[in-house]
Amino acid sequence: MITGYHPERERMMKRTPLRKISPKKKGMSKEEYEFRKAVRKRDEACIRCGHNGEAVHHVYNRQYTIVATEPLNGVYLCKKCHRWAHSFKPKFREWLEEYLAKHNPVQHKYLFEVDE
Repeated sequence: MITGYHPERERMMKRTPLRKISPKKKGMSKEEYEFRKAVRKRDEACIRCGHNGEAVHHVYNRQYTIVATEPLNGVYLCKKCHRWAHSFKPKFREWLEEYLAKHNPVQHKYLFEVDE
């Protein structure tokens, strides 16, 4: 950390607060933007630990275009839990199935129950 007078410190202090970046600037489609917005609104915080969420995790990969932008296919996670979800996929899927069965039966049915 820089203390006292230093041109770099002065430059850092003049930074403007971060603004929300439009989907166009991030390079995502309007559908993807709306998907992320809907998941954030629904979950509000990380569903695993309750901390501030940072990432919308697709339960089924985006390559499955039928469900890619369906809000029921997404969950909101913090950075740490999102890393865990990608590192331990089978364990995460098992945990998610249990969690959704208790807390969001509609989403559980959509993701895990196969219609016959």
